[in-house]
Amino acid sequence: MVGSDKVAFRQSGDSRRTELRDETNWTIGEGGVWLHGRIRVVEQTCDQVTLLQIHDDANVGNGPNKPLLRIYKHEAKSPVGHIWAAIKTDATGDNTTHVDLGLAPNDYFNVDIRIVNGHMIIVYEGEEQVNRDVSFWDFPSYWKAGVYLQDDGEATAYFDALYSGTVSVGGNSTPAVNISSPTQATNLTEGELVTISADAYDSDGSISQVEFFVDGTSVGVDDAPPYSVDWTVLVGGSSLSAVATDDAAASITSALVSVEGVGVLGGLQEQGVESAFSVYPNPSEGLFVLEVATQVRASFGAKVRSLDGRVLVIYDALSNERDSIVIDLAHYSPGLYLLEVVAEGDRSVYPLVKK
Repeated sequence: MVGSDKVAFRQSGDSRRTELRDETNWTIGEGGVWLHGRIRVVEQTCDQVTLLQIHDDANVGNGPNKPLLRIYKHEAKSPVGHIWAAIKTDATGDNTTHVDLGLAPNDYFNVDIRIVNGHMIIVYEGEEQVNRDVSFWDFPSYWKAGVYLQDDGEATAYFDALYSGTVSVGGNSTPAVNISSPTQATNLTEGELVTISADAYDSDGSISQVEFFVDGTSVGVDDAPPYSVDWTVLVGGSSLSAVATDDAAASITSALVSVEGVGVLGGLQEQGVESAFSVYPNPSEGLFVLEVATQVRASFGAKVRSLDGRVLVIYDALSNERDSIVIDLAHYSPGLYLLEVVAEGDRSVYPLVKK
């Protein structure tokens, strides 16, 4: 990752690759599909690096096991420093035509690929550069993205956006949407006001709105980028999703993002199970003191877990002579840990922050 919202692909050597494959196969005769990439080539010492592909799946079809399309950057072929499209011109995959899409900028560039009615359309930086009949390529195929060195050297590419979708019978492409923040398995604090953000894209039109949901209940709508709503965190697990609708009323739902709301363990109060505990100092350099009220000593139990769910420490019921325990995390790395306390049949989870 680069920052919090970009994926970096790096590779070095001769004909080496680091790629992401879409596991969904499709055929050109089934209907329309599309892919959008926003890419920056940060480093390139090899002559040629491939960034996007349409490749046939030889494991399930009788294709030639070759790419119908490669989007690549070339530093040796004239004009130097341009983005090119290598397109197969027959079903055997033996013949290829190369199309100059345009100069590669120093910053990010946009590539849109659409397969509609047997034609492949390539739009580079908002301008249509390719519109070819590829109906001969009737093999199960899939999208690939990353860096594939075509010769010896190194290359690094950042992907700021990578979306795929389908084109409906009427010719309209479904939009794409994903939750960008918070990320999967994030732990949030109860009562915290967080911003749920989403990236949305429409390959052949515009996004009219993005609606946000928490556990299936709408928490807001945004009709202009950057798409976001504010939400107050609740204790326990929550599933976040977003629904993007385009200007032709086509809509799509994002993948779920699961987050965990953890309570803030405060000081002792007069009554209530949760008020029967307090922990200090928090944050700590490694030693935390957990105080337990008298009325819950016999039924008390506690565990400390890492964020990946591993149980690090277990504490059983306290004797009548003890009203506190010392939680020792001195030998663990700085970060967030989860304290799970149980008393009188109730369970609560709280954050422990080791500095």
